[in-house]
Amino acid sequence: MLENALDVAVILAEVALPELALPLNAAAVAVQTYKGYADKVLLSKLYKVLNNQDSDFDEWLKLSEKFDKSDKNYKKTVCKLVYTINAINEEELLDIYSNLLRAYKLGLICKQRFFKLTWALSNIYSEDLFELKNIYKEKDMPETRERIALRNVNLIDSCLRTKYVTSISLYNMNELGLDMLRYGIDLENADKYKPFKIESPNKT
Repeated sequence: MLENALDVAVILAEVALPELALPLNAAAVAVQTYKGYADKVLLSKLYKVLNNQDSDFDEWLKLSEKFDKSDKNYKKTVCKLVYTINAINEEELLDIYSNLLRAYKLGLICKQRFFKLTWALSNIYSEDLFELKNIYKEKDMPETRERIALRNVNLIDSCLRTKYVTSISLYNMNELGLDMLRYGIDLENADKYKPFKIESPNKT
């Protein structure tokens, strides 16, 4: 699987970033060709994400209707994959990306949902993201730094409540946050996080 993952990483990089022009026989040549530090980082990120997929991931990438090369949107989709992965700066978040990619492959989330969730990974710190595990099923939570960060990437909602002339912000997990928890943070135990009725308060 290691060679397959590296081959697919090279293919992805070539499609999205043709100026890097990596040859497809990856392994030994990749290290020599990717002279720049930034390029090596990108390849290592792609390699990590793809190596965590099923052993047939390279064939799935080529043949699946989701990424069919005959589709006019194929290159655009692959570019999104590469650029989103490259924007992630923590190893823990790359692991979550890998889980979301597997969930997408399994049909647990749609393409639009996948890209919404992976966008959040490049805009939040892992310790803030992992707060989702602590607030599962909590209601009307008071404001904290982590909850503000989660709201900023649309994984929880906030609303203003007024009591005795004083307004305070209260926070509740939304459906996107629940999907991040189930399919990103803890995919192996996704069934543990049962869907629950999530109110959608007016956002502040």
